[in-house]
Amino acid sequence: SQVFALQAVGGDLYLGTGTTGEVWRFRGGKATKLATLKGAVIVTCFAAGPAGTLYAGTLPEGRIYKLDTRTGKATLHAKVDAEHVWDLDYDKRARTLYAATGPKGKLFAINAAGKPRVYWSSGETHVLSLARGPGGALYAGTAPKAIVYRLLGQGRARALHDFAGNEIRALAGNAKALYVAVNEIKLDRSSALRVMPKAAAKGTPLPKGARPKRALKIPRL
Repeated sequence: SQVFALQAVGGDLYLGTGTTGEVWRFRGGKATKLATLKGAVIVTCFAAGPAGTLYAGTLPEGRIYKLDTRTGKATLHAKVDAEHVWDLDYDKRARTLYAATGPKGKLFAINAAGKPRVYWSSGETHVLSLARGPGGALYAGTAPKAIVYRLLGQGRARALHDFAGNEIRALAGNAKALYVAVNEIKLDRSSALRVMPKAAAKGTPLPKGARPKRALKIPRL
Protein backbone atom coordinates (compact mmCIF):
# COMPACT_ATOMS: atom_id res chain seq x y z
CA SER A 1 0.00 0.00 0.00
CA GLN A 2 0.94 3.65 -0.49
CA VAL A 3 -0.04 6.54 1.78
CA PHE A 4 -1.86 9.36 -0.02
CA ALA A 5 -3.46 11.36 2.82
CA LEU A 6 -2.66 12.33 6.42
CA GLN A 7 -4.81 13.94 9.10
CA ALA A 8 -4.17 14.58 12.80
CA VAL A 9 -7.20 14.23 15.09
CA GLY A 10 -6.99 14.37 18.88
CA GLY A 11 -3.35 13.35 19.08
CA ASP A 12 -3.73 10.47 16.61
CA LEU A 13 -2.58 10.43 13.00
CA TYR A 14 -4.85 8.98 10.32
CA LEU A 15 -3.47 7.65 7.05
CA GLY A 16 -5.38 7.16 3.80
CA THR A 17 -3.97 4.49 1.50
CA GLY A 18 -4.27 2.79 -1.88
CA THR A 19 -4.90 0.53 -3.63
CA THR A 20 -7.57 -1.01 -1.42
CA GLY A 21 -9.05 2.18 0.08
CA GLU A 22 -7.97 1.68 3.68
CA VAL A 23 -7.80 4.10 6.63
CA TRP A 24 -5.13 3.45 9.25
CA ARG A 25 -4.63 5.05 12.66
CA PHE A 26 -1.15 5.70 14.06
CA ARG A 27 -1.20 5.82 17.86
CA GLY A 28 1.54 5.23 20.39
CA GLY A 29 4.05 4.25 17.73
CA LYS A 30 1.77 1.60 16.23
CA ALA A 31 -0.36 1.64 13.07
CA THR A 32 -3.73 -0.14 13.11
CA LYS A 33 -6.19 -0.55 10.24
CA LEU A 34 -9.38 1.26 11.17
CA ALA A 35 -11.57 0.77 8.11
CA THR A 36 -11.75 -0.36 4.50
CA LEU A 37 -13.91 1.99 2.44
CA LYS A 38 -16.14 -0.02 0.14
CA GLY A 39 -15.66 0.79 -3.54
CA ALA A 40 -12.62 3.00 -2.95
CA VAL A 41 -9.30 2.40 -4.65
CA ILE A 42 -7.43 5.32 -3.06
CA VAL A 43 -8.19 7.50 -0.04
CA THR A 44 -7.03 10.85 -1.38
CA CYS A 45 -7.85 13.33 1.40
CA PHE A 46 -9.33 13.92 4.85
CA ALA A 47 -11.14 16.64 6.76
CA ALA A 48 -11.82 16.64 10.49
CA GLY A 49 -15.51 17.07 11.26
CA PRO A 50 -17.55 17.45 14.47
CA ALA A 51 -17.51 15.09 17.46
CA GLY A 52 -14.69 12.82 16.35
CA THR A 53 -15.91 12.53 12.77
CA LEU A 54 -13.35 12.18 9.99
CA TYR A 55 -14.42 12.72 6.39
CA ALA A 56 -12.50 10.82 3.70
CA GLY A 57 -12.46 11.60 0.00
CA THR A 58 -11.77 8.78 -2.46
CA LEU A 59 -11.44 7.81 -6.07
CA PRO A 60 -12.88 6.61 -8.34
CA GLU A 61 -16.60 7.48 -8.55
CA GLY A 62 -16.59 10.55 -6.31
CA ARG A 63 -17.40 8.95 -2.97
CA ILE A 64 -16.96 10.71 0.39
CA TYR A 65 -17.13 8.65 3.58
CA LYS A 66 -17.85 9.58 7.17
CA LEU A 67 -15.70 7.76 9.70
CA ASP A 68 -16.39 7.62 13.45
CA THR A 69 -12.87 7.65 14.90
CA ARG A 70 -14.14 6.27 18.22
CA THR A 71 -15.68 3.11 16.80
CA GLY A 72 -14.02 2.81 13.39
CA LYS A 73 -17.42 2.64 11.68
CA ALA A 74 -17.40 4.06 8.15
CA THR A 75 -20.52 5.06 6.21
CA LEU A 76 -21.02 6.64 2.81
CA HIS A 77 -21.69 10.33 3.43
CA ALA A 78 -22.05 11.66 -0.12
CA LYS A 79 -21.49 10.83 -3.77
CA VAL A 80 -20.69 13.76 -6.02
CA ASP A 81 -20.81 14.10 -9.79
CA ALA A 82 -17.08 13.52 -10.24
CA GLU A 83 -14.53 10.75 -10.60
CA HIS A 84 -11.86 12.15 -8.29
CA VAL A 85 -12.26 13.80 -4.89
CA TRP A 86 -8.92 15.60 -4.46
CA ASP A 87 -9.34 17.63 -1.28
CA LEU A 88 -11.83 18.41 1.49
CA ASP A 89 -12.49 21.32 3.83
CA TYR A 90 -15.00 21.36 6.69
CA ASP A 91 -16.64 24.64 7.75
CA LYS A 92 -17.71 24.18 11.37
CA ARG A 93 -19.83 27.32 11.54
CA ALA A 94 -21.84 26.47 8.42
CA ARG A 95 -21.74 22.71 9.08
CA THR A 96 -20.73 22.33 5.44
CA LEU A 97 -18.15 20.07 3.82
CA TYR A 98 -16.45 21.34 0.66
CA ALA A 99 -15.06 18.88 -1.88
CA ALA A 100 -12.56 19.72 -4.62
CA THR A 101 -13.02 17.41 -7.60
CA GLY A 102 -12.10 16.45 -11.16
CA PRO A 103 -12.22 15.91 -14.08
CA LYS A 104 -15.01 18.50 -14.42
CA GLY A 105 -13.28 21.05 -12.19
CA LYS A 106 -16.13 21.55 -9.73
CA LEU A 107 -16.20 22.49 -6.04
CA PHE A 108 -19.12 20.91 -4.17
CA ALA A 109 -20.76 22.01 -0.93
CA ILE A 110 -22.24 19.13 1.09
CA ASN A 111 -24.65 19.70 3.96
CA ALA A 112 -24.86 17.76 7.23
CA ALA A 113 -27.31 15.30 5.66
CA GLY A 114 -24.82 14.47 2.90
CA LYS A 115 -26.64 16.30 0.10
CA PRO A 116 -24.19 17.87 -2.39
CA ARG A 117 -24.63 20.90 -4.59
CA VAL A 118 -22.24 22.55 -7.04
CA TYR A 119 -20.79 25.52 -5.17
CA TRP A 120 -18.44 26.73 -7.90
CA SER A 121 -17.37 25.61 -11.38
CA SER A 122 -13.75 26.52 -12.10
CA GLY A 123 -13.85 26.01 -15.87
CA GLU A 124 -10.73 23.87 -15.53
CA THR A 125 -10.20 20.13 -15.43
CA HIS A 126 -9.44 19.80 -11.72
CA VAL A 127 -9.89 21.69 -8.49
CA LEU A 128 -6.98 20.03 -6.70
CA SER A 129 -6.48 21.75 -3.35
CA LEU A 130 -8.34 23.67 -0.65
CA ALA A 131 -7.28 25.65 2.42
CA ARG A 132 -8.44 28.37 4.77
CA GLY A 133 -6.30 31.49 4.65
CA PRO A 134 -6.31 35.22 5.40
CA GLY A 135 -9.72 36.49 6.38
CA GLY A 136 -10.88 32.95 7.09
CA ALA A 137 -11.76 32.62 3.42
CA LEU A 138 -11.65 29.39 1.46
CA TYR A 139 -8.94 29.23 -1.22
CA ALA A 140 -8.74 26.75 -4.10
CA GLY A 141 -5.95 25.63 -6.43
CA THR A 142 -6.55 24.27 -9.92
CA ALA A 143 -5.06 22.29 -12.80
CA PRO A 144 -3.98 22.59 -15.56
CA LYS A 145 -3.77 26.40 -15.44
CA ALA A 146 -2.32 26.41 -11.89
CA ILE A 147 -4.42 29.32 -10.64
CA VAL A 148 -5.13 30.11 -6.98
CA TYR A 149 -8.65 31.41 -6.33
CA ARG A 150 -10.36 32.97 -3.35
CA LEU A 151 -13.97 31.82 -3.00
CA LEU A 152 -16.37 34.72 -2.51
CA GLY A 153 -19.65 32.85 -2.21
CA GLN A 154 -21.98 30.60 -4.16
CA GLY A 155 -20.73 30.52 -7.76
CA ARG A 156 -18.24 33.35 -7.16
CA ALA A 157 -14.44 33.33 -7.00
CA ARG A 158 -11.58 35.74 -7.61
CA ALA A 159 -8.35 34.63 -9.30
CA LEU A 160 -5.41 35.70 -7.12
CA HIS A 161 -2.41 34.34 -9.00
CA ASP A 162 -1.64 32.40 -12.15
CA PHE A 163 1.49 30.24 -11.88
CA ALA A 164 3.53 28.83 -14.78
CA GLY A 165 3.21 25.25 -13.54
CA ASN A 166 0.30 22.98 -14.38
CA GLU A 167 -1.06 22.13 -10.94
CA ILE A 168 -1.53 23.69 -7.52
CA ARG A 169 -0.82 20.46 -5.69
CA ALA A 170 -1.40 21.76 -2.14
CA LEU A 171 -2.42 24.85 -0.18
CA ALA A 172 -1.89 25.71 3.48
CA GLY A 173 -2.87 28.91 5.21
CA ASN A 174 -3.27 30.90 8.39
CA ALA A 175 -4.59 34.34 9.31
CA LYS A 176 -1.62 36.11 7.72
CA ALA A 177 -0.49 34.07 4.72
CA LEU A 178 -1.33 31.43 2.14
CA TYR A 179 1.33 28.89 1.18
CA VAL A 180 1.21 27.32 -2.27
CA ALA A 181 2.84 24.12 -3.62
CA VAL A 182 3.13 24.39 -7.41
CA ASN A 183 4.15 21.56 -9.70
CA GLU A 184 5.13 21.53 -13.33
CA ILE A 185 4.88 17.89 -14.33
CA LYS A 186 5.25 15.86 -17.47
CA LEU A 187 2.42 13.40 -17.72
CA ASP A 188 2.76 9.68 -18.26
CA ARG A 189 0.41 6.72 -18.01
CA SER A 190 0.81 6.38 -14.25
CA SER A 191 0.67 10.07 -13.41
CA ALA A 192 -2.00 11.07 -10.91
CA LEU A 193 -3.29 13.62 -13.42
CA ARG A 194 -2.71 11.71 -16.63
CA VAL A 195 -6.11 12.87 -17.94
CA MET A 196 -5.12 16.49 -17.51
CA PRO A 197 -4.70 18.44 -20.77
CA LYS A 198 -1.47 20.31 -21.42
CA ALA A 199 -1.36 23.70 -19.74
CA ALA A 200 -0.93 26.90 -21.69
CA ALA A 201 2.49 28.57 -21.39
CA LYS A 202 1.57 31.45 -19.10
CA GLY A 203 1.58 32.54 -15.50
CA THR A 204 4.38 33.41 -13.11
CA PRO A 205 7.50 31.31 -13.87
CA LEU A 206 8.85 29.07 -11.15
CA PRO A 207 12.18 30.29 -9.62
CA LYS A 208 15.32 29.33 -11.53
CA GLY A 209 16.93 26.25 -10.10
CA ALA A 210 13.68 25.09 -8.51
CA ARG A 211 12.91 21.41 -8.79
CA PRO A 212 9.16 20.92 -8.92
CA LYS A 213 8.08 17.64 -7.40
CA ARG A 214 6.46 15.07 -9.64
CA ALA A 215 2.94 13.98 -8.88
CA LEU A 216 2.64 10.79 -6.87
CA LYS A 217 2.41 7.76 -9.06
CA ILE A 218 -0.62 5.55 -8.70
CA PRO A 219 -1.67 2.32 -10.37
CA ARG A 220 -3.66 2.68 -13.56
CA LEU A 221 -7.39 2.51 -12.96
